[in-house]
Amino acid sequence: MALPQLHPATYRIIALVFLVLIIVGALAVVHSALARATIEVTAKADRTTAVSTLAVQFSPTPSPDTSQPLTGKLISVSASKTESFSPQSDGKKIPDKARGMVVFVNTSSLPQPLLATTQLQLTAGGMIYRTEKYVVVPAKGEIEVEITADEEGKEGELQAPAQLSVVKLNASRQKEIYADVRKSITGGEKTIAVLSQADFDAAQEKITALLKEDAKKKLSQTIGSEVTDDHVMYGDVKVTSEQKIGDETDTFVMTGALDAEMPSFSQDAILAVAKQNYTSTLPAGYSLLGFNDTSLKWNVESLNEQKTEATLRTELEAFTTLTPNAEIINPQELVNLDVEKIKEKLLSNPNVSSIRVTFWPFWRTTAPAFANRITVIITSSDQPETTTDN
Repeated sequence: MALPQLHPATYRIIALVFLVLIIVGALAVVHSALARATIEVTAKADRTTAVSTLAVQFSPTPSPDTSQPLTGKLISVSASKTESFSPQSDGKKIPDKARGMVVFVNTSSLPQPLLATTQLQLTAGGMIYRTEKYVVVPAKGEIEVEITADEEGKEGELQAPAQLSVVKLNASRQKEIYADVRKSITGGEKTIAVLSQADFDAAQEKITALLKEDAKKKLSQTIGSEVTDDHVMYGDVKVTSEQKIGDETDTFVMTGALDAEMPSFSQDAILAVAKQNYTSTLPAGYSLLGFNDTSLKWNVESLNEQKTEATLRTELEAFTTLTPNAEIINPQELVNLDVEKIKEKLLSNPNVSSIRVTFWPFWRTTAPAFANRITVIITSSDQPETTTDN
């Protein structure tokens, strides 16, 4: 049986379909089987703090040899201080004699002498006030005099204006000579300072600070360089005072004393050991650019009971960067990620300054699904971020 004859246009359509399928298949092969990603990472210097813990052994003749255990001397000083302090608490209120100034008025044509302790009174049977000194009240004149209540307490206070009579003068003379209260008589109660626990604690805190400053000054003079609290081990502060909590006093004296110790050693030696310790622990894939020698800091963490060895903690500013072409970036973590995700992930590393991502074929928008088709190239910046001393 003869096969049906197809129109020539049909053959062309069938051929075109096959061609399209071949092209699509080829593109699929290129897209998946030949996919590549190249990630160029530019590394920069990272500023970090190199922290080390090391021991200093005390010897009469410290050795500067950094290949041997770090050695030094233990310097000891004593400080003592005696200081006066004033209680700052609210204190305690107690009765006192009210006092104030009055103006004696003389309306007569004769002067009137008044002895010291001349008695004055507001009303018969009331509080007695006495003058503080001898005065003569001039005729047709006035004179100001200080007076004091006979008894302690608020009852002796007197609000102005008021008029006091001179007790020892006769009735007619009392009308001509009297004391005019133009300013209130006050002070029937006073507050006395009482030494409290808070006052004692504040004084001890202040004298402790003074003792530490004195000890640091002595240590500085001994070793010939600046000393900070981090360098010193302070003993307990011993304080004494003749006054005790609850005493009524305007001032109190406190005496304090303390002992202080610090290790003394070669700064070059401790710097060399700190550098060596950090370099030996530098992670794989990182390169050391250098150290800032002037940034070295150290503090005493402990002193053994025999006082033969101290433990120090050092801090030194260091600069590192990614080693060119180091295998510290895992391509497996980048599969199927787009450009933004790759940049976000890699730029989180403080040593990375920039990222350049290239996909092949050019139309790809994500990294290949296989890690072995992702190439990571690490290069260093042309200019270091900071110059340091090695």
